[in-house]
Amino acid sequence: MTGIISPSIEKIGAGDVVVGIDTSGSVTRKELKFFLGEINAISEDIKPRSITVITCDAQIQTVRRYEQGEEIEKIEINGRGGTRVRPVFDYIEEHQLQVDNMVYLSDLEIWDYPENPPHYPTLWVSSYLGSKEAPWGDTTYLTT
Repeated sequence: MTGIISPSIEKIGAGDVVVGIDTSGSVTRKELKFFLGEINAISEDIKPRSITVITCDAQIQTVRRYEQGEEIEKIEINGRGGTRVRPVFDYIEEHQLQVDNMVYLSDLEIWDYPENPPHYPTLWVSSYLGSKEAPWGDTTYLTT
């Protein structure tokens, strides 16, 4: 050993996470409660710098940013119409949100995925075990 100490970068947390939540009529209140639990698990487990929660049915309903360590006590449920996810990705692009990771909570009864995947990693979390996989990104299933 030479006794030289090299500088290093230590990063705590997962950067900026955007969570899309499907609030369409096909998603039950029970599923929405599980989605809230998943968001808080993300906050506690990976300690992102921020979590931006975007609720969407056929259009954006709410956008709320939470800073590291903030508890997310409830999800505002508005709309309850049809299911579209493209508005969430359009919103991110139009508002130039910083996104290091994206999680989309849905029953995956989706018909309007963007044609091309975004430049950030996307995890689709389906509350419906019989649903198909998303056409891009990673898909996992939440048992409710």
